Amino acid sequence: MDTLHIISDGPITQHHNKTNCYLMSQLPFTWCFKNVTWNFSEKTHGKGAPDGVGGMADVHIHAGYAQKMSAQEDVETRSPKSVVIDLLLTKFERLPDIDKKLFTYGPLYLGFNGAFAGLIANSFFRRLLNVTQGRFTSGLPMAVLPFLTTVALYHSVVSKPLLSGDLDCPSSTQARGALVGVLGGGVYPILLALPVNAGLASRYSTAAMPEKGKVLQFMVQISKPVFRKMAIVLVLQAFFGIYLSTRHFAIYMKLREISVSDSETEDL
Repeated sequence: MDTLHIISDGPITQHHNKTNCYLMSQLPFTWCFKNVTWNFSEKTHGKGAPDGVGGMADVHIHAGYAQKMSAQEDVETRSPKSVVIDLLLTKFERLPDIDKKLFTYGPLYLGFNGAFAGLIANSFFRRLLNVTQGRFTSGLPMAVLPFLTTVALYHSVVSKPLLSGDLDCPSSTQARGALVGVLGGGVYPILLALPVNAGLASRYSTAAMPEKGKVLQFMVQISKPVFRKMAIVLVLQAFFGIYLSTRHFAIYMKLREISVSDSETEDL
């Protein structure tokens, strides 16, 4: 309930209502009303009604006991997970700048590596299929899509779980980082470059296309040499993913060690 309505139909009732409100403010409770509306009737109060206006005059009494709500009760009405997230975010602001920048912008470096891997895979497929046209149209998505996918995937499976307190195992964090690096920044760019360049090869007739029913076999055949050449890139992406996730987990452990003052806890 946001508003407490008090109706005063006479001077005596008005005095009693004021007394009751004062007693309510002295009780060891926190009243959750945002405001109090006190209605005075001029028929019973005459010219003594507030503001000297006719009819019903509404006076909003912003009493201290009616406005405040304790932090403890506020926390009790929220889910434990949201409290943990707010607490970790509060601690995050107290980290050194180098740690905050690494946690915030670290996934971008993994994304740039994914974009670079996409350009390399695109170049390999263009050579295999003798494609010389559409350099920009094939190169742009091969750089942008792996970058966005890798950053979003890392944020979803590593950064966000760490800041929400759902991920507290170093081995699991490293495994997730490695998978993001390999799948998002390595395998995905290769699989994306294949149909793009196969479509260009079919359009400009730069390579013999397979008959119907043999498309999958053709895709596997031309992908094998590219995967062999990209093996070192996949290993590097796994290494970068493990390194970044390890650093992020170390930052998460710093967050857990930071103490929060009582005033900061009440602000949550």
